[in-house]
Amino acid sequence: MNIGQLERSTQDRVARFFVDTLGYQHLGNFHHNPNNKNILDGELEHFLIAYQDIEQDIAQRAVRKLIDAANQSKSLYERNKDVYKLLRYGIKIKPEDQNHITVYPIDWSHPERNQFAIAEEVTVKPRD
Repeated sequence: MNIGQLERSTQDRVARFFVDTLGYQHLGNFHHNPNNKNILDGELEHFLIAYQDIEQDIAQRAVRKLIDAANQSKSLYERNKDVYKLLRYGIKIKPEDQNHITVYPIDWSHPERNQFAIAEEVTVKPRD
């Protein structure tokens, strides 16, 4: 078995584990996918609007904050720490003429509502 076959076999086993054991959706190989990114903003925005009753403007702003935290020019450790905090403790958004609200990208109270996915060959691109 050459290195390419070994890598393919490993990716297949990992994907099967996430799908079969953890219930993730398998999105396939993103190498040539025009939507090749690590945060699927449309999916997350839909989740926030549909399951958390968040207004579209607020959902879009929350998703933008999460994407910005993941794609900033800090070290990988700092980016992961920043994204973790937003996922775990929520994203603070200030609607016009209102107090701050906290938007949770993961529904910790109703975990069955969450949808997780795995994809192969996802490319994290630097900010423009």
